[in-house]
Amino acid sequence: QSASGYDPKEFSRLLHDAFQDDGKPESFLERLFDTHPLITTRVKRLDKLADQLSPVIVGYKVDTESFDEFKQRLLYLLNVR
Repeated sequence: QSASGYDPKEFSRLLHDAFQDDGKPESFLERLFDTHPLITTRVKRLDKLADQLSPVIVGYKVDTESFDEFKQRLLYLLNVR
């Protein structure tokens, strides 16, 4: 669990589920003008950082009411139903 109180693995899963890429790789020229990394890149980085955090604590909460509300709000904003 991170200092934010959210499970980074769950957040990674949320990013992956909410922002699925269409699988079409961007050209080098398109990547030069990107202002943000691809979601797949973000998920890979987040997973790598999560693996470096302290070992998994058995029995801690991986989901809370506030995180559920956050996920629902995000899905609503993205018009995912």
